[in-house]
Amino acid sequence: TSGLTELNDSLLNRWSGQLLERQQWLKQEGVASLFAIVPNKHSIYPENAPAWLPFSDHGDNERLVSAARTVGVQIVDTKPAIQAEKCCRKWLYNRSDTHWTYPAAFVGYSTIMTALASNGTPARSLAASDVVFDSMRYPAAGLAKLLGFTGLLSSSFDPGYSLEISRNPDAMCVTNIDRDFNVADDCIAGPDRGVVGNYWTARQLSNQHGVNDMSVLIVEDSFGFAPSRFYNHSFTKVWHAHLGF
Repeated sequence: TSGLTELNDSLLNRWSGQLLERQQWLKQEGVASLFAIVPNKHSIYPENAPAWLPFSDHGDNERLVSAARTVGVQIVDTKPAIQAEKCCRKWLYNRSDTHWTYPAAFVGYSTIMTALASNGTPARSLAASDVVFDSMRYPAAGLAKLLGFTGLLSSSFDPGYSLEISRNPDAMCVTNIDRDFNVADDCIAGPDRGVVGNYWTARQLSNQHGVNDMSVLIVEDSFGFAPSRFYNHSFTKVWHAHLGF
């Protein structure tokens, strides 16, 4: 955010080369792959940052994307589509947290699914009519907790959205997988509440009514939670693995 760390050409070339090698290996194994970037909140709402904050758009995101595309990496930048949504949706990111809300996550998901299709993977997306966002308010989240402000803020401080997906929500079951890649328990059926792995557990979700009769592995960070519900309805089998796993 402050620009103290510079992504020089050497780092960009090494990162792009390693990512390309991974994608080429996966392709040899018959697996299509895509690397996606989610923008940070301050790059979507720089106008809301205080004047004293040493932030500016240093162009690292654009440099990463450019370097990767130059060597042939399959990469998608979700930032332009999310920026375009500012015209029509007020809360694309949480007020007191770093993460995106469900509508922004759906834009990111749709952008990624379109990129998959254009790269030769015949994956169909959920339609806009499949999802319903309703305005609601949440307690203050991560950043407020880090600052110790939660006791000073109302329980309805953070505006955002709830999500309903009208596609067989009870047709799913989830299996936990531990770090030794052992199945930790039986496949437990239940409604879709979003399924993301963590540092100690990966999760396998099965959905017999997925839009696509395909399997996908999503290696994600905490930004993967909100869009996980869209992917869970889009594929018959989804593995969620946090970067730390």
